[in-house]
Amino acid sequence: METLSPRGGLDSVKENVLMIGEDSRFMGTLSERICSKGMAVSFVQTAAEALAILQRDDIDVVVINVNDLGANGIRILDSMKKTKTFAEFITLTSPSSIHWSIEGMKRGAFADLLIPFDLEDLLAKLHEAGAKKKSKKGKSKKSIRKRLEDLMVSATLAESGDFKGAKQILNEVKEQKSAPEKEE
Repeated sequence: METLSPRGGLDSVKENVLMIGEDSRFMGTLSERICSKGMAVSFVQTAAEALAILQRDDIDVVVINVNDLGANGIRILDSMKKTKTFAEFITLTSPSSIHWSIEGMKRGAFADLLIPFDLEDLLAKLHEAGAKKKSKKGKSKKSIRKRLEDLMVSATLAESGDFKGAKQILNEVKEQKSAPEKEE
């Protein structure tokens, strides 16, 4: 695993990017170029490493090189989507592996870029995907005050004998609590 931070430090990071691929030379060079544009980048080669980083760090965008990972890249996309992350996904493919591009988009990838691509195109997609992730994350958060209000309503309903209504509200609070979020 390799982690790169921009020269200005983590406070100046535009997006936090996780790169996954087997071609360490290509992905390493790409990671360095992205980092030089003000993004924090982690590069891994396995699904296990990727899932560990996704659970540990607040990743904005995951870039999966399905050109060299093939079906395993699509499995990685699926397994990461199941973690209920807010991160967006970008797949990298070549014209000879266009079927992986289609499969990735069907499974919820934000975008797909055909190799070779212009670095500026990738950077634009990373910014768009990062903005989308931050928008989704902001909409899904419930404030602590709202959660407490929901709990109070649930308690009041239970005291009045409406156990079904109380349980329904508690389940909603529980679902919201289990959604991935990090207080900022």
